[in-house]
Amino acid sequence: MNPELSIIIPHYNNFEILNNCIKSLFNIKQQNFEIIIIDNNSTDDSINRIKSKYDNIIIKKLKKNIGYTGACNIGSKEA
Repeated sequence: MNPELSIIIPHYNNFEILNNCIKSLFNIKQQNFEIIIIDNNSTDDSINRIKSKYDNIIIKKLKKNIGYTGACNIGSKEA
């Protein structure tokens, strides 16, 4: 797949907000996009819950929390 748009979502410990964000993204008309979640070493079960719910999302789990800007930089490299 060659997406026209990459959506990068830095994430840390909040399933509800992440899930609502993903649901909103799937409602947009533009269909040629990818979603990349950069998990900043969450300590809750949010990423496992997202993995079980959506199979078409790229998830990169970091081994340590590097902050919002660091996660965005990694996401842009993934894109």
